[in-house]
Amino acid sequence: IANNGSALSNQAVTVKFTVLENGTTNVYQETHSATTDVNGIVSVIVGEGNTVSGDFTTIDWGSNSYFLKVEIDSGSGYQNFGTNELKAIPYAKFAEKAGNTFSGNFNDLTNIPSGLADGDDDTHLTEAQVDNYVANNGYLVNIQSDASLSGNGTNANPLSVNTNSTAFNGWDKDASDDFSGNYSDLNRAPTNVSSFTNDAGYLTNATLPDQTDADFYKTNSTTQLTNINDDIYTMGNLAIGKNTADYPLDIHSTIGGVNLEIISGSSNNGYQTGFSDILSGQGSGDQY
Repeated sequence: IANNGSALSNQAVTVKFTVLENGTTNVYQETHSATTDVNGIVSVIVGEGNTVSGDFTTIDWGSNSYFLKVEIDSGSGYQNFGTNELKAIPYAKFAEKAGNTFSGNFNDLTNIPSGLADGDDDTHLTEAQVDNYVANNGYLVNIQSDASLSGNGTNANPLSVNTNSTAFNGWDKDASDDFSGNYSDLNRAPTNVSSFTNDAGYLTNATLPDQTDADFYKTNSTTQLTNINDDIYTMGNLAIGKNTADYPLDIHSTIGGVNLEIISGSSNNGYQTGFSDILSGQGSGDQY
């Protein structure tokens, strides 16, 4: 604040604010008592002064344009310091939009479709109300598909697979000949497998391979061996310790010491009678 070009320092003043709607209508007025600093500056907040008229909190800032008139009395009456339009700042513009957001209350909705309930907790659509939206009992109408489907998706003509479509050519569509899952219904089931419950699933009546090619028989017969105590014979040579038999009894050993022990005869009073001989692999060359 200045007086004739000089700062009005440390001076008690009264500031009056008047809010004018559209620049003409007085909707609110207040005064502030303050003291200037050494530079003639005074700082006050609009809306926090002593109310002269109106209510600052009820001003509808979004409905019209508003102007602020400033008057200052430094002791010789109020002087008009001008009237300026109040402009929005970023925060105020945000508040303008925030004030118009949806409250979340069903009753605050506009253009509610006819037939809906009034927003009570028991809100639901009846069949008749659904019919108001789609003339087909609320189902989707006229779904388009390729030839693999039939129907249009309506309640009267629902979608289904068109088994006559060429897309399924070559498919086995006859369920009557599908396997039942029952073992008894199998074709070409194994014939030598007995019932699992009666024979634990083992083979029965199995035929053994041809054994007429046996090399040893029970003595005085052509019967195959059946017991570890059977007396046996062979018409060929027999080799022990080698894989070729050049003599009726061909024994070969590379282990030093005793190579062959032959004991024959019977025991009599603790003494052995008959023939007994031991061949030992001592020295070199053939031994007899």
